[in-house]
Amino acid sequence: MATSGTTAFNLDLSDILEEAYELCGLKMSSGYDYKTARRGLDLLFLEWQNKGLNLFSVETGTQTLTEGTLSYDLSSNVLEVIEAFIRTDSESTTNQSDQTLRRISVSEYSHIANKLSQGKPSLFYLDKGAANSTIKLWSVPDGSETYTLVYYYIKKIEDTGSLASNNAAIPTRYLPCLTYGLAYNIACKNNEALPKVPMIQQRYNELWNEVADSDRERASVRFVPFNSYNWMFEKLLQFYYRITKEEYKLRIIEYDKEGDMSNTFTINLKKIIKINNTYIKGIDVNGNSYIKSSINPFNYTIRKIY
Repeated sequence: MATSGTTAFNLDLSDILEEAYELCGLKMSSGYDYKTARRGLDLLFLEWQNKGLNLFSVETGTQTLTEGTLSYDLSSNVLEVIEAFIRTDSESTTNQSDQTLRRISVSEYSHIANKLSQGKPSLFYLDKGAANSTIKLWSVPDGSETYTLVYYYIKKIEDTGSLASNNAAIPTRYLPCLTYGLAYNIACKNNEALPKVPMIQQRYNELWNEVADSDRERASVRFVPFNSYNWMFEKLLQFYYRITKEEYKLRIIEYDKEGDMSNTFTINLKKIIKINNTYIKGIDVNGNSYIKSSINPFNYTIRKIY
């Protein structure tokens, strides 16, 4: 049996846009069609960044620390810092040593009495700004050793750019999900494609769940006691909620008889019994029954909180 022997399949920007339009039963026939689809693709990338950790976008950053300097601006492409540690003797091949930094909240940082106290840093606070984030360290680095801050971070997904020959800055395994996600955005803005929105949305959610499940950390999890009771209790409580609680956030988009969007709202349910594009039945977070039915079909998105 003859095969190609290659595994380099990819889609450039024009192919992605064309595929999305075809999924909607439409043709991209004007410059505005191209412009609005490219804008929808960039918005989709921002949506994916908000969904959480994507392993393909995890990178490593370093910053040489200066004695007496407590804050360091990160690159504008840093979305979130996952882990951070202090490395001493980073140039050495025999004496190099790493010490994990514990992340603290803005409340914990504000309660530190002397934020200028110098020593070897052990805590960090991530101050997220509109343009870029800043790491603030405590203790403030002293001059007793040469410290290097090393951190793992989630990198922002690159914009699509203006060239149709560009490729999307994602692994190719995400392309099926990407085309359906873009098709959903296009269909929601086009009256001719509105009847296909439920089908496209369902398939998009299925593909996202599949690729998100495949793109996860597979190392074994090991729990180690920490010397801070409050920190450990908070982490255990979050873990307990994840395995014992069930809660979903639903976003409902309603349309009038002419197919124009008329209303949108969100509701939290701890159990979903039945859901489709005209009927929702479930249990809200207070344990009360929740039912919504409509003659006109509505769209919905589901995000699992716990």
